[in-house]
Amino acid sequence: MAREILLSLKAQLRVPIAVFFSIFFPIIMMIMMMTSYGNFSLRNGYHFIDKYFFISTTIGILPLTLISFPIDINNLLETKHYLRLKYLNVDLKKLFLSNIISYLIIVFISVGINLIVGKSIYNLRLPSIEYLCYFFIQLFYCAIVLLIFGLLLSLIVLKLES
Repeated sequence: MAREILLSLKAQLRVPIAVFFSIFFPIIMMIMMMTSYGNFSLRNGYHFIDKYFFISTTIGILPLTLISFPIDINNLLETKHYLRLKYLNVDLKKLFLSNIISYLIIVFISVGINLIVGKSIYNLRLPSIEYLCYFFIQLFYCAIVLLIFGLLLSLIVLKLES
C-alpha cells in the first residue's frame, strides 16, 4: 500500500497547477497580506497572522479538494483508465484509497509549510499540543468531507457530459 501511495503522490506532484495552488499560493497570499496590512495586534496577545493562518490553510485545501481531485478522478473515468487497470487485475479499491491518502498527505504538507512560514517569519502563535492535535484532526475531517464533495462533483460532471 505504501508503494501505491508514493506512486499516487508522485503523480499528483507532477501537475504543476495543483502543486502551485495547494502549496505555494497560500504562502504567497500570506506574505502578500502580511506585507500589505502588517502583523497588527488584535487583542489578548493575538496578532493578524494568528487569524489569517486559518484563511491561508483554507486557500490551500479548497483548490486541491474541489478542483484537482475532481479533475483527476474525472480524467481517469473519461479515459477508461480504471477500466484498463481492472482488466490487468489491479485492485481498484486499493488504488483509489491510495489516491485519497496521497491527497490528504498533500493537504498536511501544505498546512505544515504554512505553519513553518507563519512561525518563522511572522511569529505565528502556536496553541498547546492538545489544541494543535485537535486542529489537525478537524483538518483531517474537513479534508475528507471536501474530497467526498469533490468526488461527487466529478461524478455529476461526468454524468452531465454523457
